[in-house]
Amino acid sequence: RFNAGATENTLLFGGDYARLTDEGILTTDFFLGGAGLVDLSNPGFPTPYVQPPDSLFTTIQKPDNLYVTQGLYTQLQSSISDTVHILAGVRLTNIQIDYLDPAGGADYHTDKTKVLPRIGAVVDVVQGASIYASYSEGLKANPYTFFVGRPEPEESKQSEVGLKFNTGSGLTGTLALFDIERSKVPVPVGGFFSAPIGEQRSRGFEADVLWQPNANWQILANYAYVDAELVEPIPGAAAGNRLIGVPKNSGRLWINYAFDPDVLKGWSVGAGVYAASAAPVDLANLYEADSYFTVDAKIAYENESFAAAINVKNLTGEDYFVPYSYFGGRVAPGEERAVYGTVKYKY
Repeated sequence: RFNAGATENTLLFGGDYARLTDEGILTTDFFLGGAGLVDLSNPGFPTPYVQPPDSLFTTIQKPDNLYVTQGLYTQLQSSISDTVHILAGVRLTNIQIDYLDPAGGADYHTDKTKVLPRIGAVVDVVQGASIYASYSEGLKANPYTFFVGRPEPEESKQSEVGLKFNTGSGLTGTLALFDIERSKVPVPVGGFFSAPIGEQRSRGFEADVLWQPNANWQILANYAYVDAELVEPIPGAAAGNRLIGVPKNSGRLWINYAFDPDVLKGWSVGAGVYAASAAPVDLANLYEADSYFTVDAKIAYENESFAAAINVKNLTGEDYFVPYSYFGGRVAPGEERAVYGTVKYKY
């Protein structure tokens, strides 16, 4: 950390290394139950699961892959006269992929290095209100994917502008417009396989607002509008089609109440609703999962050294389905009613 003139600065240097192995097997019953292990018209699976014998199932893929991500980065964060705040950084990233699949006849090595910039600024316009803008680029591998041909790292660019506010009377929030471009995204090209040829874009608006009118009540609301689409056509899907699993509208409302210390000191209760509009199941946009909503609730207790909470997800037991993109587009049942308990002891 250092000061220079009217600026206060923090300079950061670092590096990271990650190594991920990806092993598995994909087998298929081409006999559709006639001579195989599972009758697909009336399926019943053995418990516990055992690997199907080669005599009944055909091995499609048996990958044994290695993904290495490593990088060096530096970042400068500066405040100018306490009203302008700037962050600028750069990262040199290298991704290596060893993609080996004897069953599928694949043996590829990918080595990609790229310089990734990151820059942002926040300007305090008036007391309690700031505007901001940011731009960044990314590079990442996509393990657990059955590739056709050589796998390539996915590249991305993200831009965002917005407003942050704090009224001083318990109301705070963020309003943001964003644009995300992704290239070399794995997309289905038939059967079980994917190719890194997807060009996608997401644009939209997000709002997060927290209102705390007094010591008892907290109200949290957020909303997102996302227009996510294919930029370029792919086999079976046209440019402009919506992306799998992304609802155009989604949001949450949560209300929390903390009891007065002289009544039930340390106790609080809360409840909320999450809702999402319909979302595509496949990139061809032939089918979609319907819109849905769920209700959640919680009760909690906390003091200086101990905390406990019970959270209930989907309190009303709503039946709904969400997109499941594997193998050309499917749906999966949404989470049923579930109860979670947490206990913490601080010392």
